[in-house]
Amino acid sequence: MERKIYLALAAVLVGFLVYMLPLGLNPQAHKLLALLAATVFMWLFEVMPLGITALTAVAFAVVLGIADKKTAFANFAHPIIFLFIGSFLLAEAFSKYKIDRYIALFVLSKDWVRKNSLIFIATVLFIPWFLSMWLSNTATTAMLLPIVAGLLATLYPDGSWRNKSVKFLLLAIAYAASVGGITTPVGTPPNLIALGFLEKEGIQISFGEWILKVLPISALTFFALVLYTYRLIGRLPVDRIDLTTLKREKLNSTQKVILFIFLSVVVLWLLPTFLGLLKNIAPPLEGVYLWVKHHLPTEVVALLGASLLFLIPVKEKKETILTVGDIRKIDWDTILLFGGGLSLGSLMFKTGLVSYIGQKLAGILPSSEFMVLLILTTVVIFLTEISSNTATANVFIPVVIGLSHQLGLDLEKTVMATTLACSYAFMLPMATPPNAIVFGFADIKISEMARVGLIMNLIGIFIISTLVYFLF
Repeated sequence: MERKIYLALAAVLVGFLVYMLPLGLNPQAHKLLALLAATVFMWLFEVMPLGITALTAVAFAVVLGIADKKTAFANFAHPIIFLFIGSFLLAEAFSKYKIDRYIALFVLSKDWVRKNSLIFIATVLFIPWFLSMWLSNTATTAMLLPIVAGLLATLYPDGSWRNKSVKFLLLAIAYAASVGGITTPVGTPPNLIALGFLEKEGIQISFGEWILKVLPISALTFFALVLYTYRLIGRLPVDRIDLTTLKREKLNSTQKVILFIFLSVVVLWLLPTFLGLLKNIAPPLEGVYLWVKHHLPTEVVALLGASLLFLIPVKEKKETILTVGDIRKIDWDTILLFGGGLSLGSLMFKTGLVSYIGQKLAGILPSSEFMVLLILTTVVIFLTEISSNTATANVFIPVVIGLSHQLGLDLEKTVMATTLACSYAFMLPMATPPNAIVFGFADIKISEMARVGLIMNLIGIFIISTLVYFLF
């Protein structure tokens, strides 16, 4: 407790020192910069939950006279907040009724999985990569680890696999979950943060458009991860793996209902993009496209799908699929962190702080757009090793937008490169929850994780900067 109080006082001191610097800022922007410095300090040392820190920072923006209460708290009602809530509730149903586990067991219990080592590794990593496009990467990793560890135990009954390179397969599961998360807007919080800021800049990216643009980056990283993991582990006697240990039950009626609702939501998320392509071929579909686009936005679809889960009863129980208790289980900390970050980001624009930082950075960065993308990707990937990817996105995306305006860069490219880089931290246990889970589960040393993760960081830097430059 005393440590947290001392750290909170240190954060106040950091903010005060920043405010005393002769930076030539207007008073509002200078106070906001001091507040941001104190907030980032609190985030780095996790003095309070990240979401509470963000909420407190917005409250202090009112206290310090940076904004009035309506302006400061307006972004907590941003539509994307409700996309968070809806998608988190859908993911909670998946986890609560173990549908993610069913999918994992269904795939891994197939005989072709044991055809050779490369197919086995690719299959094991495909599961978290795909599931994390729609579900929490943390929950996906936690669910899959004991299943794969059980398969490895059939190869090494004495438990010696924990002392062999094969343990890096479990680490690769965490990496695959992080890589898969970038593929869809709901895969990881930084994606939605980027959409929120881009929307304020007049750039609209639909659910389907995001997938079409980001899937090549995610897929190429996935293939690189599979080959890298295969090189680390080498050949495995996969024919000795006993797949009968994977006891798989049939889907019950409740699980089928959840899957149907989830798939219906995904179809409706993708429908505007599909209709947008078809209307160019069949002009009469223009009216349908416009109706769907305006009346069924992703946030509304997510909430409608999630609300159905509170109406449909479970046959075996006297309750509905989701109950009020499940509402408490979703990640409210991330929701508050997003709302607070979006509010602080908006204030950075309104006070002129973004323009100021953009001008300063523009003077030291190269004029080459590719080099700027490379530098941004590198800085963000290594920074997010020691800070929350959501917090990093909240701070960096507004700065990158200002920098793009100053240098005349393609705004979508710089924001997307920064956003995707937020999810590519592979070196340290504290970088992402999946890394931390595997670190404790598989007895991996920090030095081993840093060595293996550094290669993945470098691969990620190259893939993100190159493909964003050429494909966006």
